[in-house]
Amino acid sequence: MKPRPRHELPVIPTANLVDIAILLIIFYMACSNFVSQQAGHLKLPQSPDIDKLTEPLVLVAIDASGGIRVQGRPVAGPADVESAVAVLVKCQASDGIVTAVGEKTSAH
Repeated sequence: MKPRPRHELPVIPTANLVDIAILLIIFYMACSNFVSQQAGHLKLPQSPDIDKLTEPLVLVAIDASGGIRVQGRPVAGPADVESAVAVLVKCQASDGIVTAVGEKTSAH
């Protein structure tokens, strides 16, 4: 009896695929246009009736532990915040812009 011939599995050469990929990348880089598109001049609307916002006159901050600060000074509780803000607004003799800031981790 004759021995049966062994069938070899077909092999796909992958070494050339890397070369082809690099050549394609170089080709597309050479053919593409990398000029950034600049937007046209944008004219923002103007109005003489609108006043420019000023910086906040009073800053109220709440930290992660629940501590409250007005203008960087610790305050005992919410009732004290109201009185401290009222005093600061009176001292500055203006409309009084109040900004309240909380930390990302605070639950308030």
